[in-house]
Amino acid sequence: MKKYVFSALLLAGLTFSFSSCSFKNDSNRLEAHPLILNNDEDVEIPEAPYDPTIGIGKYDAKTEFKGMDAAMAAKGKEISDAKCASCHSLTTADHLVGPGWKGVTKKHTAAWLMNYITDPDPMLAKDPELQKQIAEANGIKMPNPGLNAEEVRAVYEYMRQVDGAK
Repeated sequence: MKKYVFSALLLAGLTFSFSSCSFKNDSNRLEAHPLILNNDEDVEIPEAPYDPTIGIGKYDAKTEFKGMDAAMAAKGKEISDAKCASCHSLTTADHLVGPGWKGVTKKHTAAWLMNYITDPDPMLAKDPELQKQIAEANGIKMPNPGLNAEEVRAVYEYMRQVDGAK
């Protein structure tokens, strides 16, 4: 038992002494570390290029769903009726404020649609097709509907149902 306690204390002491001495009196080394930013300098982080197939957000190219979830689509219809139907119709011919939903799941990937529904602003700033839609809608932008991940998925399932997914 004494042997293990001594080993643990020795290890803790060595760890402390190495960590406390490694940057001692070496401020240049600390500032040069790539993960530590100097507050006196503006550091530009390169922006990833915009991918028009997935948009901007937490959903990526792996976001894909097999088979239609009818229960989720029913919930998505309720959400759509409450939050989306005043601006979007279910056809392509009826253009209210925003475009109609008919064919939207064939035109865009699940990732793109779900990223856009989750947080439209970053995509509105980058996507040329969305910017064209804003111009056609006299500058009116889609507001953030404030949906959680489950609600976004439900609306997406409803969009799929509108497009005839089984």
